[in-house]
Amino acid sequence: MRVWVVSHAYVTPVNHDKLRALAALPDIELTVMVPDTWRTATGMIRWSGLDTPYGVVVSRIARSGRIGAYRYRDLTPLRRARPDVVHAEVEPWSLAALQCVRAAGRAPVVLFTWENLEGPRRRVSRVVERFVLRRVAHVIAGNEGARARILRRGVPAARV
Repeated sequence: MRVWVVSHAYVTPVNHDKLRALAALPDIELTVMVPDTWRTATGMIRWSGLDTPYGVVVSRIARSGRIGAYRYRDLTPLRRARPDVVHAEVEPWSLAALQCVRAAGRAPVVLFTWENLEGPRRRVSRVVERFVLRRVAHVIAGNEGARARILRRGVPAARV
């Protein structure tokens, strides 16, 4: 099974243990898409390369560090790969989430989110979130608050 994981979190090498475990499973061909850089409160993190048992595709992004507004500049590798599953670790209202569900084509998308806060969102973010949550096959909630929020958005419990 060809699985693509898309997340800014994996620009940091310490976060790759989960990916190594996934790649070790039989019949999993894993590819990870990471940004070339990610801006944090303490500075810029740059992808420095890592010896991995899976493929890594490095993409330039726009608006690094802005969770809702960052976007990948080129998702052509994901589109061309035609994976069996896309696992996107992005917030459901983000431009990156919208990009992932559109680039996935017919592949089911599993979205992982920690988002547990209700807050004012711009209209475009609300529209993006509705579109994304209708399109994803499943949502993995990182905590009970995130699960409750996703359920309030109308995602059936069987998909969370």
